[in-house]
Amino acid sequence: MAKCGACGKFLSTADCARCSKCSDNFHKGCVAIPSTGVAPRGWICPSCLAKVPRGDNAATPVRGLTVVGVHQTSNECDVDADTMNRSLESHVDLGLEIRSFKDELVGLRTDLRNCRKDIAEFKELLQSCHGRIDAVEARVLGLEARLAEIVPTVAASDLDSTVAELRMQLRERDQDLLRNDIDIIGLPEVREESACHLVQVVAVKLGVKLDVCDIVHAERIGAVRRNFTEGDENRPRILSVRLARRSVRDALLKGARVRRYLSTTDLDVPGTVRTVYLNERLSAYNRQLFGTARQKGKDKGWKYVWTKDGRIYIRRGDGTPALRIRVQADLKKHFGPDIV
Repeated sequence: MAKCGACGKFLSTADCARCSKCSDNFHKGCVAIPSTGVAPRGWICPSCLAKVPRGDNAATPVRGLTVVGVHQTSNECDVDADTMNRSLESHVDLGLEIRSFKDELVGLRTDLRNCRKDIAEFKELLQSCHGRIDAVEARVLGLEARLAEIVPTVAASDLDSTVAELRMQLRERDQDLLRNDIDIIGLPEVREESACHLVQVVAVKLGVKLDVCDIVHAERIGAVRRNFTEGDENRPRILSVRLARRSVRDALLKGARVRRYLSTTDLDVPGTVRTVYLNERLSAYNRQLFGTARQKGKDKGWKYVWTKDGRIYIRRGDGTPALRIRVQADLKKHFGPDIV
């Protein structure tokens, strides 16, 4: 595709004027030819026209001035030619500016039309969204109404009691998982000790036959003291033992009750003499609850606070019934409110 010799832009065949001298192509608007008109035959572009030598034509305005007595030199003729070229170029530049301004107006008009279309589409989409939202709200209200008809209103107190009962059941299940576990308290801790061997030694002193296969797992529980030294006066960590059979656990606890004052001397353990206790292992909640019950029982003068099969019991004295403690509320119920 050819380019215009004046503006340098591409041009079409319908909007083209071809110079008969230099064969260059021009926009009709760039060379002051009407867009609906046709370039005359033998048409010469402004550049070629400026190069055509001027003849001695008395009909020209310049020649006419000469006839009435105005003398012009060759230099004055050249000045007139330059002025004429500049005038032609100014007309060409003005045509280009008008054409470009017209193109910008057409493009702006097209953009405005597109914006109007987009705004109309956006309004339709917004109205559609509003309709869908209204439909969803109506559906939700309908479902809430149906739910209110199907499901009766439950009082908040009933929900609280149900949640409390479920929590209690979960705590009892946690305790049932520890039914074969015992805690050995007060047994001195030795570096690189064998936990299973210590359990067997304690079992022998309690008169219980305990094989290695009866011990599922044995370990010290609690944070490790990094500056630990053998014979440390601090309280040793608890030795937690899981047994394979419930009967073996009961036999060890029974032997511990029969021989209440088992000490480190009986176990031939050097160092400070300590009493060794065997207790059934409690869950974290029951362990805290048992500690609180013992403290309150001591403050209120209750004689017995003990555990059996993971359950906590209290008794005021001989001949009084045993009461089970399951939650913190039972402590307040049986011991009464705290006196500040």
